[in-house]
Amino acid sequence: MPRYLEPEQVNRLVEVVRGHKKTGRRNYAMLMLVARLGLRPPEVTAIELGDIDWRAGEILIRGKRQLHDRMPMSAEIGEAIVDYIKNERRGPGRARFVSVKPPFKRFKDAQILRWILRDAYDAIGISPPQAYIGTHILRHSLATDIL
Repeated sequence: MPRYLEPEQVNRLVEVVRGHKKTGRRNYAMLMLVARLGLRPPEVTAIELGDIDWRAGEILIRGKRQLHDRMPMSAEIGEAIVDYIKNERRGPGRARFVSVKPPFKRFKDAQILRWILRDAYDAIGISPPQAYIGTHILRHSLATDIL
């Protein structure tokens, strides 16, 4: 059986990142995409400005092997992304999520999500259910909660 977190623990992890002054909105929106939609970290960092259809409430996901899919996006996730774009995001690039340091580029890889999650575990004082701290635990937790 894959290891997982209880829904309350996932909510605490996602919420605790909001408090960071420089990156709270970005980190919250990124973790929401992983925790609520089950996206893989590379899928989150690949999202571009035009990938969200606000009227349809859908987001384009650039998955493995150049596959593209559309997924429904909840109001909660949409609000988190809008809050990040309006209040924290900088830079002229097409990437939705960018670094906070100039020149505000897209991330080279998806390790940023692993670092965000590691800091969140430390902030709320719980130990991850496995030695390796990775975002896959959020995917397993979502799947377990759905079942």
